[in-house]
Amino acid sequence: MVNTDYNTKLKKMDRSRRIGGIAVIIVFLAIAAFLIMFFTHNVFDSAVRARVTYVDDTVAIENTNNFDWVDVWLGLDTGGNEYDQEYTYETKAIAAHETVDIELSDFKKNDGTHYDPAKENPRGLSLWVKSRNDNILLIYRWV
Repeated sequence: MVNTDYNTKLKKMDRSRRIGGIAVIIVFLAIAAFLIMFFTHNVFDSAVRARVTYVDDTVAIENTNNFDWVDVWLGLDTGGNEYDQEYTYETKAIAAHETVDIELSDFKKNDGTHYDPAKENPRGLSLWVKSRNDNILLIYRWV
């Protein structure tokens, strides 16, 4: 005679083990998917992308990213060292997909002297952006 209580217990234990194994696999796959998304997102989407246009005495900066830029710093290249701009412009943020128009006369030296576009044309622009945890430099030349 077969002990049905013992067989029932074995079936329940076997079922519990299968459910437990499936739960472990699901948790593992969820963690793996999260890590893949996290690292892929940071690698490919942390790059700062911008569209810069220079027309007349205005520079238009468009943030073409899907995230906001913070602590934005712009420096005009007036013919000297492109990494050491005399005339700068700072703003707290440029939102994702926002375009900001900046008059060249809004750029100024540390002593407060404003840039005079009638005296010389800028050769390019440096753009420093804080993006998530990165400080990123982009240099635009239009000469």
